[in-house]
Amino acid sequence: MKKSLSNLILSLITVIFPLFVQAQTDSFVTIWDSSKGGTAYTSISFHAATSTTVNYKWEEIGGSGGNGSGTFSTGAVSITGLPSKSKIKLFIEPAGLQRFFLNTTNVTTSSSQKLTEIVRWGDAS
Repeated sequence: MKKSLSNLILSLITVIFPLFVQAQTDSFVTIWDSSKGGTAYTSISFHAATSTTVNYKWEEIGGSGGNGSGTFSTGAVSITGLPSKSKIKLFIEPAGLQRFFLNTTNVTTSSSQKLTEIVRWGDAS
């Protein structure tokens, strides 16, 4: 009986853990340089279309190693409170994310200069 329960738990972990790991690897990942664009050195901005609230996290590349997280919904998104003039890796979870874009009509053109790399496209829901 004890062995059966152990086998069941091990089987569940074997099935569920890869799903969790897969969800983590499907994030949309970008690199931003907040020193570019001439203004707003502690923020980045973009637009998103979402079906629900979307989670994100960011981490500073080099520097003091700052990090943070938050949520956003459809519309203009501003992530503020970043370390000044730093490189930021932004991870946007796929759940609820339908579209990511820079709209220079409503988001400053400096945002398009700050986005330096798309590391991974991830999934959109």
